Amino acid sequence: MERVILAGADGAPAFSYVEDERYGLPCADLVEVMGPEAADAITAKLPGWAVAGPLDLGEALVARGARVMRHAHEMTCELRTAPPAETGAPDGFRFMPCDRSPEEVFAAWRAAYPAGHPDHRNMDDAAALRDVLAPLLEGR
Repeated sequence: MERVILAGADGAPAFSYVEDERYGLPCADLVEVMGPEAADAITAKLPGWAVAGPLDLGEALVARGARVMRHAHEMTCELRTAPPAETGAPDGFRFMPCDRSPEEVFAAWRAAYPAGHPDHRNMDDAAALRDVLAPLLEGR
């Protein structure tokens, strides 16, 4: 994923992003603010784009007339050191390891997150299988 850097009106780097697509729109994904003019630069240089970045940037864009399309927080848990969960599966369900190979699961995984879904991975199938699904099923 190659990052694009755009400058503000003063010519200094304002923000960087990875180009993607969401909701049928071009998307500035994984936005990193690099200067105080990031929101103004995004508004001026990327009209009509979806933008995914830090909460304070989103608030600044909304203040300039942008609309919220999805709000999410990223939460992580280091599974190698976390204590076991105290609760079990909901009634009528049970937890069990995946007994299928990544190749067997891939078509269903890809269908669950089609283009336009917020969690769609915009990458070719071989890279998605190798770099995303296989490590996930291996617990990495």
